[in-house]
Amino acid sequence: MKASTALLLMCMLCLSGLKAQSDSLQCNGALILLTVDSLFELIPNPGSNTFDRPPLVPVSALEKGPHSAIGYRKTDHSIYGIDYLRFPYTRLFRINPDGTKEILDSLFNNGFDSWGIASGDLTKDQRNFVLIRPVGDFSTFPESDPNRLNNIFIIDLEDPSYSIDTLVITTTGENAGVSISDIAIDPISGIGYGFDYYTNRLITLDPTTGVVDNSSFPVIDLSFIGDQLPAVWFSPFGELIGAFNNDDSDVMIYFDKETGLIENVLTRPRQTLTDGFDGCSCPFTVAISKQVKPDTVFNCLSFDVVNTIAYWMESEQGELTFRDSFPTGFLIEEVLYNPYGGQVEGLGTNQLVIKNIAPVIGVDSIILRVKVPEGTAPGAYECQANLSGLNMKELNNMETTIYSDNPNTELKADPSPIWVLDFEHYINQQAYTLCPDSSVHLSLLPASSTGFLQYQWSTGQTAPSIEVQKAGNYAVTVSGGCQTYSFDIPVIDGAIDLNLGGDRSVPIGDMVVLDPTIDSEGIITVYEWRVADTIVQNCPACNSFSLSPLSNSTNVALSVENQYGCEAEAEVQLTLSYPVYAPNAFSPNGDGYNDVFYLQTPEPVTLESFTVFDRWGSLVFSREHTITNAPAVGWNGRVQNEAAALGIYAWQATLEYENGHRHQIKGEIMLVQ
Repeated sequence: MKASTALLLMCMLCLSGLKAQSDSLQCNGALILLTVDSLFELIPNPGSNTFDRPPLVPVSALEKGPHSAIGYRKTDHSIYGIDYLRFPYTRLFRINPDGTKEILDSLFNNGFDSWGIASGDLTKDQRNFVLIRPVGDFSTFPESDPNRLNNIFIIDLEDPSYSIDTLVITTTGENAGVSISDIAIDPISGIGYGFDYYTNRLITLDPTTGVVDNSSFPVIDLSFIGDQLPAVWFSPFGELIGAFNNDDSDVMIYFDKETGLIENVLTRPRQTLTDGFDGCSCPFTVAISKQVKPDTVFNCLSFDVVNTIAYWMESEQGELTFRDSFPTGFLIEEVLYNPYGGQVEGLGTNQLVIKNIAPVIGVDSIILRVKVPEGTAPGAYECQANLSGLNMKELNNMETTIYSDNPNTELKADPSPIWVLDFEHYINQQAYTLCPDSSVHLSLLPASSTGFLQYQWSTGQTAPSIEVQKAGNYAVTVSGGCQTYSFDIPVIDGAIDLNLGGDRSVPIGDMVVLDPTIDSEGIITVYEWRVADTIVQNCPACNSFSLSPLSNSTNVALSVENQYGCEAEAEVQLTLSYPVYAPNAFSPNGDGYNDVFYLQTPEPVTLESFTVFDRWGSLVFSREHTITNAPAVGWNGRVQNEAAALGIYAWQATLEYENGHRHQIKGEIMLVQ
């Protein structure tokens, strides 16, 4: 079912797995991978998010080279596809159940330039091989042209001459063309699904009309695998799966076919393959997938068991019997859902039998409710179902019984686990911390283990977990079956009290050391200092900060976070001051003390101007472009080389600092004897 000449490895799906019986292909829902000369089976392991790739039926006389657009046909248990191994022909081939390759017909003779991405699969009725190929050659329509048209070739496999009907693909979106590396036909609806490289979304294809919907699904990012899906499959349960590889890994992707979004991704280390590979599967089989919900339980509690049954056989069946077995002592309480009818036996025991069930084609389920008895020892237990009395000759399978599969492992037909735990020792009794303006969710058990338990909180709530907005102790009683336990859950106030002190004045040039006081329930793990909204320091141990402000007003903020994720913030405003010392008297009498009037500052500052006036406003002294702290440039009490009169004089000065601030001051000075 797909096509690609990419150099890659891929993968996927299978609940019962495809295997060789007497070296013969079977239709049992597994993924088949065809490389240039070999067949493999790809087996997912969702529980560990990986997958495996064991070899399958040996293939004989398989020429090395690209094989494309393959699909599995249930009616003859053969794989159909095309190859390009006899240029310039595109040949239809068949790999027979015994692994031999047979050339059926030369479909096209268009030369190398007519090649393009080809994809294919079998129609739901298994009669026709559907092949999608671009129209025209690369010289006229390059592969990257989103408006390059495609044709659907419907090849009648029941016609000895392999007659072909052709449909021109029409699209619902803006692009007239599509670039699809593979398609898979949905066994339920008969609609094809693939990934369009041009629009980066899943598309659907109606093989009866040629209409491709390339606009309804959302765009998804597959750049991590190269934007193409060389292989796409459907499982017997209707799951849509794609595969590719990148430089490091082989990748398998589960899609939601209703939304077009990715549901899950499995990976494994890349395994290099030779040029050309493709994949196909036969979903038209019988399979049982078994899940326990929840799979972690306690004494005296119940759990549900979902047996999902994919049934696609059309042949007449005899008396079919469904059985489901559980460990000794477990009690099957009721059958919650059974669309297949039949006579139910074994309720109240550990083994259920439903005789004469009548499955219908499609996917449905049988759902049971089972109880764990009191006194069951903690540990791992298993359960498994089977369907017997089957005639599976149409699947090329001579067996008469199939067994349920645990979908979370790569093993086939393996039992599903039930984990019985010691309730008291499984409780997640921990203290919670509540941060300001927030809430915290209180719970005792993982979400997967809360089924069939009853809760009573001191708040009056009865849910498995509650949300609280206040610190304190919260009591909860948990009961289920034969067990009842009560617990107190403390919620600690995680608020942080942070203080940087009040706003302050800082003399220009001084260094300020900020040492915050912090009261926190938990260890402070982050200190983030900001100056004027710019982060200047961020580290787990920088619990103090030093700076010498240069701006007249500087805002310093500190944000902290403790080990519980609680945060607090404080800030302080630093205002620069410009201290200047000017005496109020001096005595220029030559005794060496206070003989000169000059201005003083903590550090020398440029003195743009310094003037002195007498009581009548006459200028008696003036200096420009000098500095403070310099007696030599001060006033010595003389005017025109004569001693000035005793008395009060007025003065004024302009100082300019390194930060560009101009500071104007004035005052009076008394000249004394």
